[in-house]
Amino acid sequence: MGFDALEAGVARLRRPNTSQAVTLTTNTAFAARWVLPRMAAFRKAHPGIELRLHAGDTVVDLARGDADIAVRSGSGNWPGLVSSELMPERYAPLCSPMLGLRRVSDLPKHQLIHCDWQPQALAPALWSRWFCEAGITPPRGRSTKAAGLSFSDETHAMLAALAGHGVALLSLTLAAEELRSGALVQPFGPALDTGSYFLATANGRENEPAIRGVWDWIASQAAAASHT
Repeated sequence: MGFDALEAGVARLRRPNTSQAVTLTTNTAFAARWVLPRMAAFRKAHPGIELRLHAGDTVVDLARGDADIAVRSGSGNWPGLVSSELMPERYAPLCSPMLGLRRVSDLPKHQLIHCDWQPQALAPALWSRWFCEAGITPPRGRSTKAAGLSFSDETHAMLAALAGHGVALLSLTLAAEELRSGALVQPFGPALDTGSYFLATANGRENEPAIRGVWDWIASQAAAASHT
């Protein structure tokens, strides 16, 4: 290495880091399926903000500063936080086209894929609920996790559906790319309303420049996705 290159490297190390770090917390499925595919675009749009992603299904304390901003599902009414609705969320039966499933009457021939929901979920998308809203009497024992495949994480449930292992109740938001490409299909309804995703941050922090930059960017991405 030449002396000029070495001096330039040392100068970069001595130069103060002017980027601002913002920690975004959200559940593992939303992080994997929605945030991560957009991270490169975020870095390009906001090179001065270092976006750190905290993925987990345990709700962190924003008021205490455990994270700076969150994408959460629920009511949006959280004491000590300011929130804004990001997008509604709906779940529907999705499967691989290789199953050839087209009619509700053929559903008993296929394995149901179940996914755990957090206890605080307002309206979880469970197969028992889907059968009720569809007005169908489920085959004996088929609507419970005791039958079929069961996963603790929605991403794994989606992978099982993609592989043709059965039919899963999946987020139409998080499976949007697979539906567009035809890797997954929605053979029939109904779709279940599970509430909405919200952006949230601690009261008084919503106008901090870095947090506002992340907030506005996520909101714009959600708005763009809703029109595709």
